[in-house]
Amino acid sequence: LMRALALHTLQHVLVVTRQRLRAAQKGTSPADQGFTRPTVLVLLPFRSHALAFVKALLELLPDAIEQVENKARFLSDFAQREGEPPIPRAKPEDYRSMFEGNTDDCFRCGLRLSRKSAKLYAAFYKADLVVASPLGLRLGVGGAGEARADSDWLSSIEVLLLLHADVFLMQNWAHVARVLSLLNATPSETRDTDFSRVRPYALDGLSGRLRQTLLLAAHEAPELRALAMRSCRNASGRVAALPEHGVGC
Repeated sequence: LMRALALHTLQHVLVVTRQRLRAAQKGTSPADQGFTRPTVLVLLPFRSHALAFVKALLELLPDAIEQVENKARFLSDFAQREGEPPIPRAKPEDYRSMFEGNTDDCFRCGLRLSRKSAKLYAAFYKADLVVASPLGLRLGVGGAGEARADSDWLSSIEVLLLLHADVFLMQNWAHVARVLSLLNATPSETRDTDFSRVRPYALDGLSGRLRQTLLLAAHEAPELRALAMRSCRNASGRVAALPEHGVGC
């Protein structure tokens, strides 16, 4: 599943990147982008999950991308911490699968793709995809009214992926709500936006209606259902896939 999700997000980033490079080569200015560069946001609860996702994504990079900057730093930062005791074998398999590895829940990392290279730890405004935890992202964007608050880079997210969303409920759900409230909002500053290339629906404040949101959780919860109802407002509708439990099971 992780590989399939990584492939889905990578394919979206590659299409957007190729469109941008093709337009630059031809010297044209099609209305094919948003206010800022990042188009994919992936929220995960722990560093171990981010490590697995990014590893799967890097394995799927095209052969033309020959170099990945800051890869060694990323692997070191997100690997299991030294001296941390292993999870007891007596723990259930799902517990070990969830909490194995680095369980730090404060992180954020941007990934930028170019024609022949990729860069981890790219600045948000220069990244194509951002992998983060709700806490890490909340600290990064600041709070409402804070002088350092900066969330304009979230204005053009086209694909939002929330993995292990049920775990967010055991952390601080307010961080998730705060981050989602900032998605696809009109930027407070123009920065270096080329408005001739911004899509008309983005200018009309309708980007959230065309954002694809994938929410994956091990079980249902009122908070997750409310999030889907309030934040997943794609014009094409919503699809929910629920497990079937047979009688007597």
